[in-house]
Amino acid sequence: MEAVLHGEKLVDDYHWLRDKGNPEVLAYLEAENA
Repeated sequence: MEAVLHGEKLVDDYHWLRDKGNPEVLAYLEAENA
């Protein structure tokens, strides 16, 4: 995700992790916490 704030371009490569209802996110988090 990209956003512009006060004229600065911000890139959030992990924005997809906010969707906790997504099975891919849950699988990723479970693997990280194993």
